[in-house]
Amino acid sequence: MTIRTPMLATLAVALSACTIVPERNLALEQAQDRYAIARQDNEVQTLASDELRRAGDSLLIAQQANSNRQPKATVDHLAYLSNQRILIAQETAASRAAQAVTAAASSEREKTQQDQRIQEAKGANERLARSQAGKRQSDARVEELEMQLRELNARQTPRGLVVTLGDVLFDSGHAQLLPGSVGNLSSLAEVFKRHPQLVAAIEGHADNSGDAGSNVLLSRQRAEAVKVALVSLGVEPSRLQIQAYGEKNPVASNATEAGRQLNRRVEIVFAYPRNGRPAR
Repeated sequence: MTIRTPMLATLAVALSACTIVPERNLALEQAQDRYAIARQDNEVQTLASDELRRAGDSLLIAQQANSNRQPKATVDHLAYLSNQRILIAQETAASRAAQAVTAAASSEREKTQQDQRIQEAKGANERLARSQAGKRQSDARVEELEMQLRELNARQTPRGLVVTLGDVLFDSGHAQLLPGSVGNLSSLAEVFKRHPQLVAAIEGHADNSGDAGSNVLLSRQRAEAVKVALVSLGVEPSRLQIQAYGEKNPVASNATEAGRQLNRRVEIVFAYPRNGRPAR
């Protein structure tokens, strides 16, 4: 008995270890839920299949890490990356759908312009030529703007084109830009330089950590820090407006760290040059 008992105890411990299931990870569960929603979206499946596949691959890596009982911080980070890829897939689908609508509208617009040219050619050929040249130039500027902003992962919204700057530009709870963040803003400054009539609203957002008043103040300070950085890169201050929303407009659940991280952001809302002012 004194010999067999340790062996039985060792076997019992081994069998117990085999039955341990991975701990719940809320960030991973959120990523799984968002991925399931994206997969059920026909628009995402049709217009962003490659991006959706990459999101699924990223989620699988996070699930395997959790199953292998890797550290929670590692699983949280992998889940966050999965969430970002899912968001990219959704926004890519929305952008491509908007492009299709724009293409149809452009085709209809060209037909209308052709009819107008036929009517005006009878007595106003020179005036029509000047008008067309100006319009083509304006359309080219708008198309160039949209292309440049798409490179910055801008998304189309009823307010205009929106570029989201995540909280990677700031330390948690602070409004000072990190040293490496200026490079991220230089591309935005270049867009302003190429489009002198372009204006934008800089909107600060926060998660629900702390009291509402402090969150509004922090979101304003972060928006102002981005404005100061853009001005230092050559953007005229009069072309930038500040809005602070604090925790009022979350884009994800504040119940998880991953969700709170998505909510801590600064958004640049661009108005088209033809509007002359930021959309409200």
